[in-house]
Amino acid sequence: MNLSQIIQALNGAYPNVQNYLKQSSQSERIIDTDKGCSEFTTDFTLSGFDVKNKSRIPFCLLQIDNKLIVAHKGGQCDCAFFYDDNFNLLEFKTNAFSQKNVSQNYKKAINQLHNTIKILLNKKIDILKMASNVEAHICFNNSYPRKKASEMSRSISFANKTGVKLSFENQKIIP
Repeated sequence: MNLSQIIQALNGAYPNVQNYLKQSSQSERIIDTDKGCSEFTTDFTLSGFDVKNKSRIPFCLLQIDNKLIVAHKGGQCDCAFFYDDNFNLLEFKTNAFSQKNVSQNYKKAINQLHNTIKILLNKKIDILKMASNVEAHICFNNSYPRKKASEMSRSISFANKTGVKLSFENQKIIP
């Protein structure tokens, strides 16, 4: 599928999807705002997720949490961005700083991503069939204590359960 076909598929399940889409063809930083929604920003001092768009192809940011999907039991991820035949789910944990809460933050973020996939499937939106490359991303702030071996383990487990790759990088490069 291409960008417009993905939007059309989403529109079939969510007729108001246009209200929650933002488009760009530039490199962008995506942040989770105080207003509880995901936005593009030009303020690169804020913690966020960078979409480096070298080819300048159009892509969409889809606001999910408390926009497209409101207060679902188990939570949902913050947003998604998609382009061409690529679909990326994104959960922010940029306000997480404590070593004490590391496991809880990983678990909560993974559950929210997994739950979003299930919610979309229940709406007859199979992102694994819509796009040839599907990834989920958990975005922590740069000072967050990282557990590389633990992250690899979580990524493998998530992929086995969902069929979706899981990344802990704070950026995606659109070639």
